[in-house]
Amino acid sequence: MSVAESLDPRSSIHTWISVYLREQRLKRGLSYAQTALIMKCGRSTVSNIEAARLKLTMDQAVRLDRAWDLGQQLQIMLHFARTSHDPEWWRSYTEYEAQAEIIKLFKCTAVPGLLQTRDYAHALLVAGRAHDPGAAAEKRVARQAILHEEQPPDVFVLLAESVFDCHVGGAETMRKQLTHLLEMDRLLHVTIRLVPRGTEAHVGLDGSFNIVSTPTGTIGYVEAVNGGRLMTDPGEVRDLGIRYDRISALAFPRSTTLEFLQRTMESFQ
Repeated sequence: MSVAESLDPRSSIHTWISVYLREQRLKRGLSYAQTALIMKCGRSTVSNIEAARLKLTMDQAVRLDRAWDLGQQLQIMLHFARTSHDPEWWRSYTEYEAQAEIIKLFKCTAVPGLLQTRDYAHALLVAGRAHDPGAAAEKRVARQAILHEEQPPDVFVLLAESVFDCHVGGAETMRKQLTHLLEMDRLLHVTIRLVPRGTEAHVGLDGSFNIVSTPTGTIGYVEAVNGGRLMTDPGEVRDLGIRYDRISALAFPRSTTLEFLQRTMESFQ
């Protein structure tokens, strides 16, 4: 049985769309290549969407609705998939992250998971009342293996100064976390910059977000309480990229950021 055949459409609306797309394609006797011509994408994209490894875009939904005379059915399904909570959001995000070529992160409340020490992660998870904070912290740290691969992704991090206002886990945990940030920034593929207090009002005040580029496309992820929202529509992802660039324009240079991290780390001695 293939991955597409084993999908449960009740697991999420996006999975339902994947199953429905496959049913409609087979009903018409179309191949992946023929469907790809309608969607204006590659054959592998169709296969990956049907296997729920990629998500249908709105442009693709419009083309299929027109070609298959579905009214606006796929467009409406996609609308609700995007605006409702996706129970599989985290699994989907980590799959993108594992394949990433470029990762851009903006954080205004805490150090991003990819750069957290185990103790820092554990303290956050305990505060968030995670069911098993120890196991969750191990999983979070395990994700960082991608930073040490032979061909790691380029990682660009913007941290609001407010990230360091909360002394997560106490002085010793904070000192080790700041030391870790300084060590990570020494990697050629990791760049950390600070967005200082006292800047003008900016789009980052709306909250933290990630942008992940893979060989098959770029997605956005916007944080939310008890979940998050993946953004796969090219227009939405482009807007998120512009948002990142606007925040980046307000950030300190790398050298000034490192001086800040060093001073802050020393303050926890």
